[in-house]
Amino acid sequence: MIKKVFDNPNDKGGYECIATLSGGIDSTVIAHRLVRGDEPVNVMFVYVSYGTQCQDAEIFAAIATCKELGKSLYVLDFPMYHSSNAESFLLGTADKDDADPDALFWLEGRNANIVMLLATYASFNKMWGVYLGINYSDSFGGDYPDTDYRFLTAMNSLLACAFKTRIECLAPLLTEYLEKHEVVKEGTEDWNIDWVKTTHSCSSSVGINPPCCDYENCPSCSNRKHDFHINGWDDPFKPASKEELDD
Repeated sequence: MIKKVFDNPNDKGGYECIATLSGGIDSTVIAHRLVRGDEPVNVMFVYVSYGTQCQDAEIFAAIATCKELGKSLYVLDFPMYHSSNAESFLLGTADKDDADPDALFWLEGRNANIVMLLATYASFNKMWGVYLGINYSDSFGGDYPDTDYRFLTAMNSLLACAFKTRIECLAPLLTEYLEKHEVVKEGTEDWNIDWVKTTHSCSSSVGINPPCCDYENCPSCSNRKHDFHINGWDDPFKPASKEELDD
């Protein structure tokens, strides 16, 4: 279920906890915190594969972060959405014009399932926690109930009942009330993250292609541009060429 896809010789194992690493902005900032912060943690980074059309690009970005941080990358194969009838912009199974604009990135039960699977693996390997890359603004409006305090509290209550060993779900960007533009600011000013090389935010791209940066028609590219602009910065990502998009 969990396999290593990038082996970094500097990573000696013996992990204390697990952190999801999707190649997105939130999980990348958390990765730098855990490894480069004042109190570094020996963390196992896991990409959760549930069938996004840009999965190859996300894994490529996650590996780039692991190379910088001296860590290996593992992949959790999570096939539930691959074979289901789930309709989502994320999976490429729903057109953004037909989907509910407030739930373009929603998948039923996603974060709860991810936490439980990773917590089970953590318990078998004597780790104490699972870090989740969600930020405070994700829960605005109530359209993403698996990104708010109610969800985090409920998950930790469930973990306390489901495991004899103590396993905790942690979402530091949520509990610190950080909105996405503040996460971008931290990643730039505190960690000097190379957003182009080590992240992939575009859900419209397919395969290994770079982001489309179609700010008018791609919700994820539009959101990213907004989060950089709040800080007074231009989006550092470059749009894909027509040839790349046609591949």
